[in-house]
Amino acid sequence: MSRKIVYIVVFITTIALVVYNDYQQNSTLNDVLDSNETRELNIAESYNSSELPTSLTIQNYQNDEEEITYTYTLKINDIEGAYRYKYNDKESYLVFSAKGESQITLKSNESLTIYDLPVNTNYLIEQINDVSDTYTTTTNNENKTSNEGTISYETIVTFDNKTILSKEEPSKNPFTSSKPITIFVIMCFISLVIYTIIHKIKITRFE
Repeated sequence: MSRKIVYIVVFITTIALVVYNDYQQNSTLNDVLDSNETRELNIAESYNSSELPTSLTIQNYQNDEEEITYTYTLKINDIEGAYRYKYNDKESYLVFSAKGESQITLKSNESLTIYDLPVNTNYLIEQINDVSDTYTTTTNNENKTSNEGTISYETIVTFDNKTILSKEEPSKNPFTSSKPITIFVIMCFISLVIYTIIHKIKITRFE
């Protein structure tokens, strides 16, 4: 084999190796990029598919200065254990039973927010104080003392206690309220007095 042919074979082989190595590096880089994109996509899908934590706020309103402590019973499906809450700018934990039941107290015009609850779960909240002799209670503008529904990302339940206004009795008109017989007797008495006076008057004749 001539030396020229050997040089040509070596040159072609060298070019082939360089192209192959470049292809392998690009393929490895693409695999890494694809792997990173897949990992980011999986993380995003995992984040989007998970149930985002929500909050439940219970508000108490009262339209007078009377200070009353209200008690509320809570039942939230699919939860149990301790859940973080905020009350009067202080955070603590509220414990729910295995049935998702708990109880809180709020004074007049106070509120409490419970965090990290699962979304799309049902709840039932009831104000158990009997203040019907003094206040009318509405819950989210409905005339009742309880509220139930499904928790969304920011659920607010408002209990509004308004004082019952006393109905004033209309003032009685002494004339319209008098009985006809009383009026008749008075008129007769007045007529009698006038008649008596007329007969006692001396009539003087001038001739």
